Amino acid sequence: MYKNTPKLQNKAAKLTALLCLLSGAALFMLSTANLISLPWLAQISGIILLTAAIYIASVYLLRQYTFIIEKSNIENDDGYDFVITERKNNRDVTVCRLGTEEIISVRVVTPQNKKAVEKERKSMSRYMYDTQFAPSRQIEIVSVYDGEKLSILITYDENLLEILNDNIKK
Repeated sequence: MYKNTPKLQNKAAKLTALLCLLSGAALFMLSTANLISLPWLAQISGIILLTAAIYIASVYLLRQYTFIIEKSNIENDDGYDFVITERKNNRDVTVCRLGTEEIISVRVVTPQNKKAVEKERKSMSRYMYDTQFAPSRQIEIVSVYDGEKLSILITYDENLLEILNDNIKK
């Protein structure tokens, strides 16, 4: 019914990772050249910056998610499933599958309502499937699974938002 793989356009993530990598390497070089009085402090700072570069690359640059809304694969079920797959080693791995009847609400998270959303999310299990670095808006799906409330943040997509809102049981 619907399938979308957002394109990876993270110039800010690429730039931040590159700056962290170069700064960390420069600090290590300075610490071994005896140009600074506290080489251990430069080494610790370098490790922190290199760790940040690896984290940014692994979370925002190397992951790719596909969002799918498809007919439920359960017999005698006329509903739809919301599926999130992650691309790993040239194959798709399903990381999330929800029936649309399990979805309580869908909303857009913006900088204006982010604090209120995060306050509500503290009591829920939280999952993030958004590869955008510092996004201006995201979609939050609130769901109930086995009696537990879940909050799922995904990459913003106007068509997906409309389809999810149309398929929620009122």
